[in-house]
Amino acid sequence: MRILSVLSAVGLSAAALSAAVLFSNCYKPTYSDQADAGMAFRCYSSDNPPCPGNLVCCDGRVCGDNLMANQEGWCVQPPEPIDMSVLPIDVWEFGTKTMYYGGAVMDPLLTGTDPDTGKWRCKRDDTNPNPTDKEIIRAFEPNDLPGAAIGLTNPLPVDPPPSAGSSYEICPDKSAPSVPDIDVFKFKLQTPQKVIIELKYKVTYGDLDVGLFRIVKDPDTGVEKPQRVLADLTAKDDACIEANNLMAGTYYVAIRGTNSPEKPMVYSMNTYTLRVYGTTTGSCTAKKDGGI
Repeated sequence: MRILSVLSAVGLSAAALSAAVLFSNCYKPTYSDQADAGMAFRCYSSDNPPCPGNLVCCDGRVCGDNLMANQEGWCVQPPEPIDMSVLPIDVWEFGTKTMYYGGAVMDPLLTGTDPDTGKWRCKRDDTNPNPTDKEIIRAFEPNDLPGAAIGLTNPLPVDPPPSAGSSYEICPDKSAPSVPDIDVFKFKLQTPQKVIIELKYKVTYGDLDVGLFRIVKDPDTGVEKPQRVLADLTAKDDACIEANNLMAGTYYVAIRGTNSPEKPMVYSMNTYTLRVYGTTTGSCTAKKDGGI
């Protein structure tokens, strides 16, 4: 019995030793976030979680919840926010405007204090993190940069019945009345699609421009920034962009008030309605986009 006990102990010790050796030689992976060098983990937006540690799944500057379903990306450090010292009006490069409105201009009453209500006329309150005014909440301001873009219907409706569209305003906050406003919206395409962007407004109250953008990496600086795909920079009532074959991905629609060579620091304001939808047969019947 004593011999058996010794042998049993020896057997257990050997088994424990083998287990210790086995676990000590287990693969202990390390991860990198150097996507450009091909050393980062590939990830899919549908994975839970898609990345280890504090890394996030990104495809270019599009990350996390902004990725499409099952979109492939790289596990990288969260991207640096866009430099807020740069005005949003400078972030979105619409192209060269060559047409300016020269007719009579009416005041859209979107800045200053309303003498009847005592409220700031523009429906925004940027310095208040928890506004209670329902009109301000519905305005989704500020939405001037990619990270704060208003998400449109996903997927986009295809050939929907005519409608008035959703109403918004291009106007400044009372804390910075001279800073021009940009309204930014985003949508995703799962497959290539033709897309129509319709902007309805009256130019007599202020000329507006609309641009379609995607986020790309600058080959010289490596910085992610919006790249213009199409824009309507005409100076007439309404605007329309007809994008005939957009590839799958995330896109941004940016709307701005315009300035002029005579008054380069004065930007127009106006109210407008916006519709963005996919189409199989539709077109910009009123006028084509600016061709920029």
